[in-house]
Amino acid sequence: MLHLYTDGSFQPTTGRGGSAFVLRHGQHRREFAVGFFRTNLLRTELHAAVAGLEQIDKPAEVVLHADARAVLDPVQNGNLHRWRQLGWRRSVNKALAEADLWQRLARQLDRHSQVHLRWVKAHTGHPENEICDRLARLAVAGPHYQTDYGFYGDEGPDFLNAYADLPEKVRPVGWQDGDPCRNCGTVVARVASTPKQLRKKRSFRWRYVCRGCGRSYTNLVDRVNSNEEQR
Repeated sequence: MLHLYTDGSFQPTTGRGGSAFVLRHGQHRREFAVGFFRTNLLRTELHAAVAGLEQIDKPAEVVLHADARAVLDPVQNGNLHRWRQLGWRRSVNKALAEADLWQRLARQLDRHSQVHLRWVKAHTGHPENEICDRLARLAVAGPHYQTDYGFYGDEGPDFLNAYADLPEKVRPVGWQDGDPCRNCGTVVARVASTPKQLRKKRSFRWRYVCRGCGRSYTNLVDRVNSNEEQR
């Protein structure tokens, strides 16, 4: 029987995250961690579980140990199965957040002969959980990061590659849909500027508005001028 321990770490002020897992089989063990330049907390936890299960070459009986109820509960209470039946939506009229990772998790649960879920209380001295926590935090600190393309939704890598030739200072690394607000910590949503806003001298195609306090943020790469819009 294989034992998989997972954990994720997220830094709200920078939007960076890290995922880590420890895979143990008898006396053998494998440790892995990866950092993401822009992501969210739930995705780091899901990434850890999915990556760990994907690392197991052949179908096996696995005990998955995690401290994230947000990952374990949907599997145990049947929500994951219901989301699948709805076409990977939370409801008929509501999209499912992080659907790409939930689909990957479901495929791994189907592939393995049996996956037992075990909740581990965080920061209580559990050896493997503490190792995962340390590895995830080190991954957040960098300096090497991967791109969590699923975090950007349908715009994915094409959205990032569109800015590949721009100078480093104007690349869209400051604000993305789902980033935490600097004022209250609530996630921001990308909103298109109105025609009236675009007629201003210093206008932006997109704004990132906090759903909590209403504060608005912009990226330099989205700046346009009135003459450009009137052509």
